[in-house]
Amino acid sequence: MDADEVADELYALPPDQFTAARNASAKEAKAAGDTATAARIAALRKPTVLAWVVNLLVRELPDEIGAFLDLGDALRDATATLSGPELRQLSGQRHRLVQALVRQARDLARQAGYRTTEDVARGLEETLAAALTDPAVADQLRAGRLTSGLTATGFPAHSPGTVAGRPPIPRSTAAGSPKQRAAEGPPAQPSAAERRRQQAMVRLQRDLREAEKTAEQAEETQTVTAEAFEESQRALAESEMAVADLRAELERAEHTRDQAKRDSERAQAADAKATVDVQRAGQRVTDLLARIEQL
Repeated sequence: MDADEVADELYALPPDQFTAARNASAKEAKAAGDTATAARIAALRKPTVLAWVVNLLVRELPDEIGAFLDLGDALRDATATLSGPELRQLSGQRHRLVQALVRQARDLARQAGYRTTEDVARGLEETLAAALTDPAVADQLRAGRLTSGLTATGFPAHSPGTVAGRPPIPRSTAAGSPKQRAAEGPPAQPSAAERRRQQAMVRLQRDLREAEKTAEQAEETQTVTAEAFEESQRALAESEMAVADLRAELERAEHTRDQAKRDSERAQAADAKATVDVQRAGQRVTDLLARIEQL
C-alpha cells in the first residue's frame, strides 16, 4: 500500500467520510504488516471544510489553477522589476481570477452537496491570495492535500504543516545563536533594489486590500439591489394576480351581460308574438260580433 496514493484518495473524499476511511486504510496497512505506512496514514489530519473545498477546486479545475499560479509568478516578477503598468494589469487579473475561482469552488462544493458559508468564501480568497504571494504556498495548494486554509501576511509567507503527508518546512538557522551573530557582526543592510522591492510589495498589498474592500462593498450593494429586485418581482407577481382576477371578473360580467341580452331577445320575441295573438284574438271577436248582428 502506497501512503501517498492513499492520501490522495482520502483527501478527495468529503470531510464527513475522511476519518472512517483513514482509519480503515491504516488498519488495512497494519494488518498487511506495513506498520510504517499504517502510521503515516493514521497521522493524516482531517481537512477543514475550507481546505476540502480548495482541494476539490485543485482536483476538478487543474488547468485553471495552473494558469492562476502562473499569474502569481508573473505578479512577483513584475513586483521585483517595478513594472507599474504591468503590475496594475496583473493585479486586476489577480482580483478577477480570485473571485472567479471562489465562485467556481463554491459551485463545485454545492454540486457535491455542501453549502459554503461566507466565512469559507473569505478563507478561499485568503488562501488563493497567499498562493499568489508565495511560491511555497502555491506548491502546497497545487498538491491538493491542504488540511487548513492559508493566510497571506503582506510578504511571502506560508503556514508550515498545512499539507498532509509533508513535513513542516524548518525555519532557517543561518542566523545562528546570539553569540554567533555577535561574532559575525551586524546583519547586512538590504540593498536599494531590495528596499524598493519591499516598498513595492507593501504598496501592492495595500492596493489589494483596497480592491478587496471595494469588492466587498460592491457585493453588499449587489445584495441590496438583489433584495430590491426580489421585492419588485413579488410586487409584479401580485399585480399580475390582481389583473388576472379582474380579467376573470370581467369575463364573468360579460357572460352575465350576454345571458341577459339573450334573455331580453327571447322576451322581446315572446312579447311580439303575444301582441300578434292579441290582435288576432281581437279581430276574431270583431268578426263574431258582426256575424251575430247579421242574424
